[in-house]
Amino acid sequence: MARRSSALVLLSLIFLGCALSSREPGLTVGWEDDGLFAPRIGSLELFGISGLEAEDVWLVQGKLNQKALAGVFARNPAESVVKRRVPAFVRVFEEEILVRPTVRLEAAELYSVVALGTGLLTVVETRGDQGRILSRLGSAGLPRNGVATYCVMERGVPLEGALEEPLESEDCDAPLGGRIRVHRGVGTQRIFSDSCVQFELMGGEEDYFLPPRKVFGVELDPAPIALTSPESAALSTFACGEESCLVVRGSVLESVVSPDLSFLEARAPGRVLRAFAQNAPLRLGPLEPDLNYATALVFDWAGTIFEVSSVQSAGPGAAVFVLNEVLANPSGPEPQQEWVEILNAGNVAASLSGYRLKDSGGETVLPDVFLSPGEFGVVVRADWSADPRVDAVPVATAVRIVVDQIGRGGLRNDGEMLELLDPDGRLVSLVPAIATKPGKSVARIDPLAPDLPESFSLEEPTPGSPNQEAVRD
Repeated sequence: MARRSSALVLLSLIFLGCALSSREPGLTVGWEDDGLFAPRIGSLELFGISGLEAEDVWLVQGKLNQKALAGVFARNPAESVVKRRVPAFVRVFEEEILVRPTVRLEAAELYSVVALGTGLLTVVETRGDQGRILSRLGSAGLPRNGVATYCVMERGVPLEGALEEPLESEDCDAPLGGRIRVHRGVGTQRIFSDSCVQFELMGGEEDYFLPPRKVFGVELDPAPIALTSPESAALSTFACGEESCLVVRGSVLESVVSPDLSFLEARAPGRVLRAFAQNAPLRLGPLEPDLNYATALVFDWAGTIFEVSSVQSAGPGAAVFVLNEVLANPSGPEPQQEWVEILNAGNVAASLSGYRLKDSGGETVLPDVFLSPGEFGVVVRADWSADPRVDAVPVATAVRIVVDQIGRGGLRNDGEMLELLDPDGRLVSLVPAIATKPGKSVARIDPLAPDLPESFSLEEPTPGSPNQEAVRD
């Protein structure tokens, strides 16, 4: 049922990353490690199939039952199928289909390849072992003709094999999105050749880059990389991935292995803008308008900095609103004396009109109040009292933002999440649910620290001014 009976489905593995295997027919998928770029999942190439559109071909985790397949055949897949759909790159040729996952698949798991309006094409099973993985360093995008760097993140875990000369391929136009040259190690000195590889992009007309699935016996993070032109790479803040980052005037430094970036502050006194070592996405800045920022890498535990690899413009600038401090448990009466501090951590003035504060009780729409770069705004109720004998009051330079109420009936003392949403409903900043103490505020340790509990501490309130040094009670 729901299978195209007239189609001859032959399955083989192709080794993406320049060295392609021969097209041996067969319905058994073996996850061989054959050649320099052997994919673990084995990007699937299905032969003898025509008349399908790429957007109709799905890779789904698990084996589908007859009811689920009926929904696929009717182009009305069940919600359970939609939730199990695996992100994948799909390309349809004249009588063959290429399916390549862009996320790492689970080990020893069944996966179904289906086509809307057609049904089940095949079911495959992944290997039982997970193996090591080369993680990509840097942000999600990459300028054309840039360099993508992948490293084994565990210390003392060397790569296997050897590569004396750079490997260049003319066979990577599809599906990689462009030709590449592969190097062991990083930078012109090829340091860390036992744990890192770099792919030098060499043109191509596509707007993406798909890395090889495996190199030197280690899998690569299969996520695609968006390619941008220098003009479209302008940033007002530099968004990092899961690695630690540091922004310095004139350069952007990405930390790979060091859990502590304090040594870099000593190396670049007066130039460090922000430094964090959180295992979470980071927002860094503000970057100075129209200033070029060069990208370098920091690899060793001593903080050695080397190899400027790309340049991006900071662009015209932007406002970055941050929930910086919250007083949910004032010494004075509640909810009248509660307040929320918002900081413009960007480099452009902007209005809070249409922005909303959201907690478990409801939303508060903010008025048309402008905050300049570096300026603090304090959201208070109309019946709030500026009595320093009870609670700290905002400094004279703070912008007072008056609303009827904050949330529904005030903020909870036992901790609740507070979000700042932009006029389109997108999350801009949040304060996690953190239990408070009387008279203590929940303060962000740094305006651009990530929205994680460890980025906040209980402090003496400082409305309208920078927070105190983080000391968790």
